[in-house]
Amino acid sequence: MTRTARYVEQHVQIMRLAQELRRHLVQQALSVDASAARQVLSLLSGKLSVHLAAEDRLLYPEVLHSPDPATRAVGQRFLEAMGPISQAFRRYSIRWGTQDAIRSNPEAFVSETKAMLTDIEGRIRREEAELYPLVEQLRSEAAAPAAVRTGRAAD
Repeated sequence: MTRTARYVEQHVQIMRLAQELRRHLVQQALSVDASAARQVLSLLSGKLSVHLAAEDRLLYPEVLHSPDPATRAVGQRFLEAMGPISQAFRRYSIRWGTQDAIRSNPEAFVSETKAMLTDIEGRIRREEAELYPLVEQLRSEAAAPAAVRTGRAAD
């Protein structure tokens, strides 16, 4: 199993919850009963929190300490871009933290949720296309014997 496999599996779970939440984005239904949407949003918030904490604790330190400056730069760019997304999601989660909040303004909830999910899904695609392959490359290079990494045969 690759080291990023756990993160990819978390992405799958997050994307499933995002799809499920999208199914609940019907203004008329939300104005009557927002319990299902709020429950899915709660699950999504939990999954995202666990995922982001794991990346912050394990993944980013590895990338940011890479011997390769280009890899460090990509890691720094991803880390810096995540801050505003995380903060926006926190504000969004607080604003829509109750069923009553959702029921009282379903139009805004639908609009903000679609935008937030689009941001999250885009971030996931970028991580899997650009960041995670770099992490796997780092790990394969670290596992290679020194002679292979330097291109010199052992004497």
